[in-house]
Amino acid sequence: MKLEAASEDGQVATGAVKMASGKLRESRINLEVKAASDSETATLRLQIEEIDRQLNTNATDANLWRRRADLTKKLRMNVSTLASLLNSAVLSSNVELMIDCALTYVKERPALAPLAQDSLSELDKGKLLQAIRDESVTAEFHYLLLLVYGARFNDPDIFAQAVSGMKTGFASDNRQFYGFNELRVAHGGGMNYENRVELLTVDDLPRIKVNVKKYLQHIGCCPDIYSIGVVRTQLRKMLSIHLNEEVARTLVGRIEMNFARNWVVPSPSSNMQSYFADQIESWPNSIEEHQPESAVSRWLKLLSMEKIRETPLRDFFTGELYRPPYLFSRQDESELKYGLINTAKWLGETDTIDFPEISDGKQIARTIYRRYSDGEKDWNAFFKSAMRSGDVVAISKTQRLLLLMVSEFGPHKPFSEFILSPRIDATQRQDWNIYTLTMYCDMFRLCLAYRIGVDEQRLFNYLINRIPQPPSGWKDFIDSAEWIIMCLLLTSSPVRRFQLDVLTARALRWLPHWVNKGDYENYAQTLTVLSFLGIGVLADLVPEKLELHQLLEKRRVFWIQHAFSLSTAGKKAFDSWQKACSS
Repeated sequence: MKLEAASEDGQVATGAVKMASGKLRESRINLEVKAASDSETATLRLQIEEIDRQLNTNATDANLWRRRADLTKKLRMNVSTLASLLNSAVLSSNVELMIDCALTYVKERPALAPLAQDSLSELDKGKLLQAIRDESVTAEFHYLLLLVYGARFNDPDIFAQAVSGMKTGFASDNRQFYGFNELRVAHGGGMNYENRVELLTVDDLPRIKVNVKKYLQHIGCCPDIYSIGVVRTQLRKMLSIHLNEEVARTLVGRIEMNFARNWVVPSPSSNMQSYFADQIESWPNSIEEHQPESAVSRWLKLLSMEKIRETPLRDFFTGELYRPPYLFSRQDESELKYGLINTAKWLGETDTIDFPEISDGKQIARTIYRRYSDGEKDWNAFFKSAMRSGDVVAISKTQRLLLLMVSEFGPHKPFSEFILSPRIDATQRQDWNIYTLTMYCDMFRLCLAYRIGVDEQRLFNYLINRIPQPPSGWKDFIDSAEWIIMCLLLTSSPVRRFQLDVLTARALRWLPHWVNKGDYENYAQTLTVLSFLGIGVLADLVPEKLELHQLLEKRRVFWIQHAFSLSTAGKKAFDSWQKACSS
């Protein structure tokens, strides 16, 4: 049927009415319940926490997700209830329940409600698709609504788009899965995402005082008293941003900035430290005074570590906060005996978008994942060859690419076959360079993602003892220090704080070295490392947040696997969804 509508200025718009494939049934989900009492609410919250602990070790248990939904329903956490039901439905291949969830979800959302109508004009269909694609719709609901839309309005292209998008977890859209934030509101924790970093606050002052005291003790061991003043000033600035100025001043103590006048033995070298102290005092305005690519500019941008509060835990795995340890060269990978292109010929057939001439590995990881998601058996050719080779550089690259794949697309089981064994042999003789150091860091993060046991204390004692000290080994130190620090912040080892302090002492030794050389850029890079270490005094909660992050990542995998199954089924899947929508 063709419809025409005239506007006030005489313009005519036309649109065809698209009939749905059969009359859509009503949802069988009823979320209406009476309000729980205070005592009932407290009990229900404890029960939900227990279910979440069980899910963390068994995220693919459909019954656990169903029980979670029953509990959150009683607390009137409607979206959380539907998200849990959806997880249960996906894991049990219950298409009817998925459609019920879709119909219930759109019922209270006017822009999405037309999905339940029997017919829509082309104009209304466009509006509906726009609403489904709104960034506020989380990944699983976005996927579900597109599937139902495609099935309802006989649009296999939209159905296929949904499947294609979910095969990567909608990574290219940066669309997040539901984070179960309603439970945090019930706990009074605010609307911060569950899988984001949380730092200690003023309410945790006793805990912070202990950490700051130990950090200042190590700073005091620096042989250059002028650099001590710079690092203390940097720490005070950071704490004033995350806590407040008064608390920061109390924790760090008084710092006299006029070095030459107030210290007994003035030194010409204090000019460099005075320069950096002035940069801190005039921060953030001082950021604009430097070229963006300079080390001083990067130090100033990271000085406060302010963005870490909004950082997803995923970025602790992929390194969004810091520089890539090394770069992949397409030419080298075609010439090296165990290079990517030499061992996986299909990679040589890719263009420079999928495999750039020079890259940090992210695009290569996406290309390999796409090969895997397309069901090609040779996706792992490089990993098989490299792991058998014994070549440290090649093995290091396997861990780097695996980590990038797992961080973006989730911990799929076939990837775990190529994780380096977490056994550490301190007697093993091997060359230590950036490949070796980051290989172990990447292996550690992969083990966390797959919940593989690691002796964290032994591993990081081993790595820290290998960190180079002046006067040689600067490149290996600066390229690997940030990686090791970020890994340490993820550990739950009882000696974690001690290991951070040891690394602080090693970093401090580079400051007088660069003062003597008059090297402002490398001095700034060392201060950047100390910024990463400084934020450690507030980062005690990171390991506590890791468990929920692991649960959410596992949840992402089984949604992706659902899309794989629909892709494999092809038209049969589309037909079954059409039938389920009208039955």
